[in-house]
Amino acid sequence: MLKFKLFAVAAVAMLAFTACGSSAPKADASSAVESAAKDASSAVESAGKEVSSAAESAAKDASSVAESAVKDASSEAESAKDSVASEASSESGAETTAVESTTAK
Repeated sequence: MLKFKLFAVAAVAMLAFTACGSSAPKADASSAVESAAKDASSAVESAGKEVSSAAESAAKDASSVAESAVKDASSEAESAKDSVASEASSESGAETTAVESTTAK
């Protein structure tokens, strides 16, 4: 009788174990894993494209800022050059006036 009980418990355990391990849930799990892997891959690709686009945009912005700074510096240098030239011409005009006034005496 004890052998029969042990055999019955073992049979019930085997049936429970085989019912849990049927191939349908494994196939569903496998397709879910594959789908998740594809989703993760596409998410990584789109994030990479966004990062690349942001880097290109930042490079363009930096380039335009640099060009603007160069233009501003050039404009200020030109303005300073004009200012120095006008001061030099007014000083030479004053010297000419001083020379003329001394020769007239």
